[in-house]
Amino acid sequence: MRADAVLDALGYDYDHVEQDEPTEACDAAADQRGLETGQIVKSLIVSIDGQDYHLLVPGDRQLSERKVGSYRLVEPDRSTELTGCEPGTVHPFASELPHRVDYRLFLNEEVSFTVGNRQEGVIIDAERFRDALDDEDFEWVEDDLVSFTEQDVRALDSYELDEETATFIAKEGYTRVFEQLVDDVSISDLVMAIESLHREEVSVSPMLVDELIERAEGETHMQRLAAHRAEHGEWPEDVSYDLDAIITEILTEHENAVQDYRDGKSSAVNFLMGQVMNETQGQADPGSVRRELMSRLED
Repeated sequence: MRADAVLDALGYDYDHVEQDEPTEACDAAADQRGLETGQIVKSLIVSIDGQDYHLLVPGDRQLSERKVGSYRLVEPDRSTELTGCEPGTVHPFASELPHRVDYRLFLNEEVSFTVGNRQEGVIIDAERFRDALDDEDFEWVEDDLVSFTEQDVRALDSYELDEETATFIAKEGYTRVFEQLVDDVSISDLVMAIESLHREEVSVSPMLVDELIERAEGETHMQRLAAHRAEHGEWPEDVSYDLDAIITEILTEHENAVQDYRDGKSSAVNFLMGQVMNETQGQADPGSVRRELMSRLED
């Protein structure tokens, strides 16, 4: 079914555009429709790990294998079989495949796509386009699918991140996660959590990042939690403990180490820290433990 027929059936308003000449390239289509190339919705039918997907990306961007994973475009005959459209004329509603839609499309006020041929298109409000996707039977998710540009880095300027951090977030495809959580947690904790999960090659999602921030008692603890998640696929069981009571107990049990420290053997504090960390099963924040031990030892 043509894209305009789908929108008619769903009851959405749009502008129909008939071009002076047929076009294949997104920039040429944008020029004839009086739009920016980034407003053109480019459909790509790809195979990822043996599963076919219908990807929708801005016409001025290229897929990022770093974000999408290893993929290949399906053969032209297979694409036509899945969509009913010739290659180069596939529109967003042409297949029942799972859809992944780059979030940048919804940053536009309007988007445009072919109706199913090279000479006609529609222009529709971006939010109405989102609603139309919701009304269809296929599953779809909003995602970050394309290679980053300097524009993506600059879009993070309002958060006053340093250049290296902003580039990392944009390049690795974590902008959506960052923006979904930044109003609810501190930026430093958010960046630290994203970096910890990334370092351990754990899939970074808003839910996991939020859980990690909530569980962690400091940077080192956060790194340990991320490492545990990477190895076991789940968070470690929470251990309830009274840090003040544990430190008191350790100092009482190891009076010799306490005296060694007070006699000038500074390494004794490391032994005491190890005892406290063992009692808390590694869940106490080492920085907090050291500060409290030093405070007690200096009394």
